[in-house]
Amino acid sequence: NHVPNQDHTVNLSVGLGPAISRKPYAIWQAEVTEAPWVGIECKQGSEPHQRIAPGKWKNLYHDVVGKVAVTRYHNARWDGLHLTLPGVEIPGQTTAFFHLSMVPAVIRSVEGRDVIWPLSSQPHIRIELQDDDTLLIRSDYLEATVAISPDWLIDASGVEPNDEQIGWPTIRVKPGTWRLTRDGRLLYENRPGSA
Repeated sequence: NHVPNQDHTVNLSVGLGPAISRKPYAIWQAEVTEAPWVGIECKQGSEPHQRIAPGKWKNLYHDVVGKVAVTRYHNARWDGLHLTLPGVEIPGQTTAFFHLSMVPAVIRSVEGRDVIWPLSSQPHIRIELQDDDTLLIRSDYLEATVAISPDWLIDASGVEPNDEQIGWPTIRVKPGTWRLTRDGRLLYENRPGSA
């Protein structure tokens, strides 16, 4: 939404059949609350620059750390695999993204640093749902925090308290290949040579 001080409401609709064969575990709305373009007024379609001297301009995109607020979107409407997100509100001069989570787990932090997007794959860590209904987690990080869908877990007694932002229980994963069961057990798999 490029318009300053004016919220925008939109209905989003898309047919997902060509891309997926089942409904996702969750839909995340990620709203960019701080970024190079948030709060900077400029004409739509132009880059924001500030004149600092005659003939010298500074790109206002530099030196701004991005921050994203992530919430689970609950108002989705389904007709088969046709998805409609009604009444999505985007505040003035902000950006919103939607992520469909096909795996019942997302990576929340790596080596103490929060990740921006709630995805099941980040550089050097990947979570995959297996045919035996377990999660295969491959990580090269010294430590990573993974949030697990409470709808997927059948017993979360061994899982840490909820992630403050998204409300899912979390586990900590060390380097290696791991298998997470639906009762919350994290089992180490010794699989030399696996990526």
